[in-house]
Amino acid sequence: MTRLIRQRVSRRFILKFSTLLFRLSRISQPPVPTVSVIIEKESKVLVVDLKFKKGFALPGGIVEKGEIFKEAIIRETKEETGYNIEVVSVFGEYPFSVDFPTINVCYIGRIVSGELASSEEGTPMWISQDELVGKLGYKDNAAAFDDWVARIG
Repeated sequence: MTRLIRQRVSRRFILKFSTLLFRLSRISQPPVPTVSVIIEKESKVLVVDLKFKKGFALPGGIVEKGEIFKEAIIRETKEETGYNIEVVSVFGEYPFSVDFPTINVCYIGRIVSGELASSEEGTPMWISQDELVGKLGYKDNAAAFDDWVARIG
């Protein structure tokens, strides 16, 4: 098992276990920090067709302990899509909670190098804005995308 797969399995286990503890203790759990990025090219948006959940996701994921948010989105985008990116700006913050609370910091990014490549998360692809409406698998991603569409007109 590769180091990356072990890390992802460990993070998922920790999140599920912490959710169980939270429900048992009824003590407020601090949000898990996550990141996502909106990258547009030729009126299409870069997304990942998820293997483990129905729908698409913006590239992104959980911020690792000791990691800076900006570094996390660069790492996650490379892992999930094969692209090296440059962070252009912070777009917004999106709190969300289903099984556990998260706070997602969404960025606007630009590709600087690399080639599109699949990962254990899913298959990255470019999709038109119209095709993507209502198809994002995470509510924080959907909220960020909707806000972005509203801003660009």
